[in-house]
Amino acid sequence: MRAGILALLALPATPALAEPAPFEASGFIGVSYLGGDIGLGDAVPADQRPQTAPAFGGRLTFVPFRSTLSLGGELEAFYAPAKTGSVALRPAADAPILAYRALLFLRV
Repeated sequence: MRAGILALLALPATPALAEPAPFEASGFIGVSYLGGDIGLGDAVPADQRPQTAPAFGGRLTFVPFRSTLSLGGELEAFYAPAKTGSVALRPAADAPILAYRALLFLRV
């Protein structure tokens, strides 16, 4: 029994092959701050443009080969349940924002 354990301990060590998965998924929350000079809604009065709102989204990253220089891609989407401003005769209306993007990157 001791000889078997000693024989196992005497074997050369091999490096661990714990490669990370090529896909990474993540989510995020935040605030979508929309300044006064935005063109969303294409309205002249400021109260008819989407206002600041919470934002919820997700991101999917794909890095097929990881090394010193890793090339990969990313897809991202987010949703902000914004509303327009309100004035005396015009109530606030829903103005949801759905944004998405795709990008290619090089990690150094």
